[in-house]
Amino acid sequence: MSYPTALSARSIGGSVVPSYLTTTLANSYSTGQTFTIANAATWLEIDSTGHETSNPLGTSGAFVVGVDVGLSTEEHILCSAVNVATGVVTVWTDGTLNGRAYDGTTISAHNPGTGTDANCYPIAAAAWVLQDNAQIIANASNLTSKVASVNAGTGITVSGPSTAPVVGITPVATAGTTGDASHTLSVTINAEGQVTAISANAISVPHTDISDWATAIATALTGYYNTAGTGLIGSGSTVALANTAVTAGTYGDGSHSLSVTINAQGQVTSVTANSISITHNQISDWATATSGFVTGVTAADSTITVGGTSTAPTAKVTPGTFDPIGTAVAMAIALG
Repeated sequence: MSYPTALSARSIGGSVVPSYLTTTLANSYSTGQTFTIANAATWLEIDSTGHETSNPLGTSGAFVVGVDVGLSTEEHILCSAVNVATGVVTVWTDGTLNGRAYDGTTISAHNPGTGTDANCYPIAAAAWVLQDNAQIIANASNLTSKVASVNAGTGITVSGPSTAPVVGITPVATAGTTGDASHTLSVTINAEGQVTAISANAISVPHTDISDWATAIATALTGYYNTAGTGLIGSGSTVALANTAVTAGTYGDGSHSLSVTINAQGQVTSVTANSISITHNQISDWATATSGFVTGVTAADSTITVGGTSTAPTAKVTPGTFDPIGTAVAMAIALG
């Protein structure tokens, strides 16, 4: 049996954060020996490309933990596994040899530490790092030879040398911002999900396509009127004159006059037809209109005396000529 050599596969840590012991470690080895550290969450190994993995240290080989580094009790312990959740580290053994002070350091007793003395962490010999770097370089070379075979597929452009090609997306539409609140967009998309064409369309729709048109109009008119005023009726956004008690129609003729009641809004609220009935004194041109009707008055005999004028004659009984028996008096009135 023998310890791992510089050529043996090792587990190399990546961004490992130092920790400290939370348990006592005796100055001797016992079968299945372990020790516990405060936090092993970052004790993960890197792969052959140099990238950190999710594999705990020990997955690819043994690793070395330095305990009480920098103190007189410093010891290098070869380990085979770590539980990143619990912080339990397993000391390496092949059944005969074990990893306590395997490289010539002294086996010592170690006490629990604190956060101020985080002196427990994985260490790697220079030979191991060189070996790991050589593997990383070899893998990088393999990648370079593989990159040379990159071909451009649909929507992809490849440029530059074959050993360092530059891969990009083939643009199919002019870059920029399109669209605003008064336009809709028409977009053409190819099978690769790229926009190949885009155009802006001015928004133009009839009011019937507005789902809340009636509600919006009613809200917009709020404040213009709350209730219809006198003589008006309101329904939604429509305001109209209110009907009165008068039946619509034509009133009045040559033999009737009208009595009309009008309210403060200028509306006729009642109408009545009245037959015309007046005295001759209410005829403004009575005298003129009737002046030509009487042209003169002539006494039929001596019992009648005619006086006045032709337009306003007077007739009276001649004194002493009255016939008590009732002799008729005749007057001839010539009508023009």
